[in-house]
Amino acid sequence: MKTYGPLAISRSPPRSWRRCRRTCSSIPGSAIGKVVIRYRPNWSITSVPNWTGLRLTRTPSAKRGSSTPPQRTRGRARRTRATRPGGLSRRRPSWYPESVIRRLVVEGYKSLARVELSGLDRLVLLFGPNAAGKSNLLDALDLLGHLAREDSAVSAFTKHRGNRAGREVPVRWFFRGTNGNGVEELRLAFTVDIELNPSIRDRINGALDERKKRERLERSYTRVTRSRFRYRLQLGYRPRERALEVTGESLEALGRDGAALRSEKPFIRWDQSAGRLAVKLERQAHPRYFALPRQRSVLSEVGDVVNHPHLVAVARELASIRAYYVEPTRMRAEVSDIRAEDPGPHGASLAAFYHWLEHEHPARYRNLVRNLAQLVPGLTAVEVEEGVEGFLTLWIEEAGRGRFHAAMVSEGTLRLLCVAGIAATPSPAAVVGYEEPENGVHPARLAQICEIVAEAARRDGGSQFLLTTHSRDVIDLLEHRATCFACTGTAAGTVFQPVAGADQPLLRRAMLQGALQDGEAPPPDPEDPEPRSGLGARVARGDYG
Repeated sequence: MKTYGPLAISRSPPRSWRRCRRTCSSIPGSAIGKVVIRYRPNWSITSVPNWTGLRLTRTPSAKRGSSTPPQRTRGRARRTRATRPGGLSRRRPSWYPESVIRRLVVEGYKSLARVELSGLDRLVLLFGPNAAGKSNLLDALDLLGHLAREDSAVSAFTKHRGNRAGREVPVRWFFRGTNGNGVEELRLAFTVDIELNPSIRDRINGALDERKKRERLERSYTRVTRSRFRYRLQLGYRPRERALEVTGESLEALGRDGAALRSEKPFIRWDQSAGRLAVKLERQAHPRYFALPRQRSVLSEVGDVVNHPHLVAVARELASIRAYYVEPTRMRAEVSDIRAEDPGPHGASLAAFYHWLEHEHPARYRNLVRNLAQLVPGLTAVEVEEGVEGFLTLWIEEAGRGRFHAAMVSEGTLRLLCVAGIAATPSPAAVVGYEEPENGVHPARLAQICEIVAEAARRDGGSQFLLTTHSRDVIDLLEHRATCFACTGTAAGTVFQPVAGADQPLLRRAMLQGALQDGEAPPPDPEDPEPRSGLGARVARGDYG
């Protein structure tokens, strides 16, 4: 064995990538995240730190079986992501995880006549005054997630977060637009460019491998190899017939430049000759056909991972979208003992979530409580008790003060428990929309909440976060960590304008003085002699809107 850096490897290089993986499988787990192993024929193996950009060069002396260490020279080798310590820089670091949703277009939902958000990172911040339409974007995103998993479009509209009533309401309330004849022509459309979460791809490919072994097949199943997709969904509502239907759907693979791959047939497309939707069968020559209009999306109906692995992967990613608007009154209430893998859209399942985490993932639960103890002064334990009738209640224990029922705990602490739970869940959602993290939170706790979200967004395999706010404190805390969009309400509908940078004209007075408040800008704080210079302060002054 020959030692180069922290790894011990054989003198002769492996003959194939398979043997290379077997060699690497014996490396201790502590070394896996710190090095990148690159191998090509006739090259030896070396360890390269992820952030140096070093690469191996092939030299005449580096023959097979030679004990001469390979040379390392600087070049334009592609860098890989690493768990680099420290805070986030002003620019998006090269080691930052890829976004899940890279581009989002919503047409015809509530106040969103047509909005397009592109260039999205793993952390997105939407700011603007009340009633500008920020929440409508999260509602639309949540509706897209329900359309990918519910068995009918009607069920998706009833259950999604945009339905504040919690019951069936007129569907036309969610649509926007009329034609010139005065007869309503209600249409709604989504277009989303996504980067497939590696964990979803790995789970599907792993299931296919297990099935192949179980059935002892010689031919492998088609695996998920594409990672970028564009999905489009169109819905229509006909008032006379009271019909809510899916009127169009497509799914295609994208290249690195964001353009559709011509070499790959779309997974869902409209077949003009057949007059139906054609859904690609990846193990057969001919597609499946679905008629339009229909009562549900193809993504929610097709679950055959053998013949539609890519389609199922996209469906699972979109189905895992979650939107939260936590309400302390619901977090304080007793809940039934139903399994809950997240705190729920309003935080109502907070006690059930901690109960599930404690019993199913005790190590993760203990780590979460230890982290909360560092954020909440005096907190020593988070406990869930089951009452006589089977309901679950949340209790907080503080050093020197005793135990407190959730009804006696402050809003800020409950919101911190909820955000920390969302970030620590073993099965994170692909996309998380979180409404106004500043509500009911002390500024010191607000910084902690923003830090939790930022750390969860930068974690490999974690969630993409979309936050709405009208707090300049949140903007100042996250402006250099997130992709920022200013939201304004106009007669033509809601407008989202990207904020390019701190030293550039951002909004060209698109918002009035005091953009984050309803009315006049707040007076300066006499106890704060230092003028604030963050993006939030500049927007509040009206410098950029």
